[in-house]
Amino acid sequence: MNLSVFTPVQRKMYRILEDGMPHDPRDLLACLSDELAEYRTIHVHLTGMRKYLRSVGQDISLTQVNGTKTYTLVRRIPPSSRE
Repeated sequence: MNLSVFTPVQRKMYRILEDGMPHDPRDLLACLSDELAEYRTIHVHLTGMRKYLRSVGQDISLTQVNGTKTYTLVRRIPPSSRE
């Protein structure tokens, strides 16, 4: 994985997510150096990351169960493999 395409904050987020386990948004919020940052700031960083990750067969999944959101790094299944 070429992490140099990410900003320093995005690299920190990727390192958290790369274990493939679900992570609370607070884990990703901790990557930001601004203690006043809001959760929508996470979304901005993840959107940028997804553009690159999709090109290499990965993505970041957002799951919500009983009102609790988690983010997980996942591998995408190529369309030709879905049949």
